[in-house]
Amino acid sequence: EAEKIGIEIENPATAKKDLADIKNKIRSLGNVNVAAIEEYKEVSERYNFLSEQINDVEASRAQLQKLINQLTSQMQEIFTVGFEKISQNFSKTFTELFGGGTASLSLSDPENILESGIDINCKLPGKNVPSLDGLSGGEKALIALSIYFAIMRVSAPPFCFLDEVD
Repeated sequence: EAEKIGIEIENPATAKKDLADIKNKIRSLGNVNVAAIEEYKEVSERYNFLSEQINDVEASRAQLQKLINQLTSQMQEIFTVGFEKISQNFSKTFTELFGGGTASLSLSDPENILESGIDINCKLPGKNVPSLDGLSGGEKALIALSIYFAIMRVSAPPFCFLDEVD
């Protein structure tokens, strides 16, 4: 059968040289690793296990990010509603404590509510002071009390002790 499909060799010297080159290439490949199939199975199982773990972690990360976004949105909404109530109560309380004047609270960065500072704007009756730094210690203490009472009107504690306010 081999003779039937055999190829005629025209130049035996060239064929021997090619055969020697092929044998050298095969030898340079090294010994056959008979445990390669088992090693492949082990590595494949480990790879599949780690891939599943990575997918689980990525899914958990996505769920956590979604939860953080929802909580952030809810915090912004709750803060905005509470801040508006406190600001309205501050205006009323300030007017009651000082017998007139105007006061308001505003956010220094309305676009970034949760990281914004709060500005206190006050105009005392009969005074034209541009900032809180120009007020006396007692006036600053009454403004602080106005803010505290405004907060208490929104969320009242069961009791409160005030001692040496200024």
